[in-house]
Amino acid sequence: MQKLTNVESQRMMAVMGDLLDRLNYLSYVPLEPQPALLDTLRESRCLDPAELLREHWRWEQLYLQAARTMNSRQEDIAEQVRVTARTLCRALRESPVAVEVLYHNGTTATDRSEDLQMLVRALSELTDLTHAQLEKTLEDAKSKKELMNVAESRMKQAEDERQAIREKLTEMRKTKEEEVALLDAQVQKLRGELHTINQTATHELTMIETELKEAQGKAHEHHSEEMKLLLDQASALEIRAAKMAQEHQEEEDGLRKKKCKMAAEVAAVVEKFDSEMDAMEAELRTLEETFQQEREQCEELHEHFLKIDEEQSRIDAEERVLEEIRAREREKQQVRTNECAHGKMLCYGNVRNQMIYNAATMIQKVYRGVLCRREYVKMAAKGKKGAGKKGGKKGKK
Repeated sequence: MQKLTNVESQRMMAVMGDLLDRLNYLSYVPLEPQPALLDTLRESRCLDPAELLREHWRWEQLYLQAARTMNSRQEDIAEQVRVTARTLCRALRESPVAVEVLYHNGTTATDRSEDLQMLVRALSELTDLTHAQLEKTLEDAKSKKELMNVAESRMKQAEDERQAIREKLTEMRKTKEEEVALLDAQVQKLRGELHTINQTATHELTMIETELKEAQGKAHEHHSEEMKLLLDQASALEIRAAKMAQEHQEEEDGLRKKKCKMAAEVAAVVEKFDSEMDAMEAELRTLEETFQQEREQCEELHEHFLKIDEEQSRIDAEERVLEEIRAREREKQQVRTNECAHGKMLCYGNVRNQMIYNAATMIQKVYRGVLCRREYVKMAAKGKKGAGKKGGKKGKK
């Protein structure tokens, strides 16, 4: 493709822009005549556009009539329509106010011709694309061409893949259709079986309803007979219940009197028992006090005799020790006697020592006896004093 010069490019863009503007202007023109729109244009001091618009509508109406009647002047009228359209476009280009009036008061976006709007959008996109192409350099065009080749190869590959997928889908659709046909046959078979089951169930339901009605009739008759019998029994039982209630009332009155009598007797027995228990409780307290006194005296005597036993044990232990000492002394004395028969003075001394020892032992025994008797007298005095205090307290009570 030959590259255009800058002037040629600008001229071409101007031509395309003028064509696009004309189409936009014509898209704002209503298809049907609107006198109110003409009045609005005249009020806005757009007299030429208003007159040209009225003339254009008139020629369009004539063209439509000629097309319906197959008039021979159809070509001439069509040429006149084109001339008035070009003139109207030039007038609108020179009067922006008229364009604004047509845009706001003419056809709405929904009333405009969809084909014309599509043509305007296509020409606008083509104009932008042409302008972009004219502004590109040879390197950009070459790069664009390479990209287009890559895109075409990818599109071809995608088309092949799409064809393979379509074949696969066709095969899968065929398989699915076979499965659907098989399932449809099964469904038809199951529907037939279901219809048969429904008929059988309906027949059985009818039979069951008939049997149920017969059973209900028999049950109603049986129920009526039983109700009559039960009502008779209920009447007899009511009479019996009234009689039993009277008998029970009389029996209850007798038992209540007996209960009152027994309650009085029980109260007397309880009162007697309480008095006896009070006497026994007083006697028990006396016995407990006596027992407590005797137990305290027993404990004191037990302690005293324990001390006496301890003292006696100690005395016995001392006696055993003294006896052992005496035995050893006697043995020594015997040895000395045998060895020294001629020592009379020595024997006299030993006898004297033995007599002194025996005298000391007797003195110790007497002294311990005196101490024990004094201790016993003190304990006995304490016991009598405690008994006197307890007796005095009892007398006060």
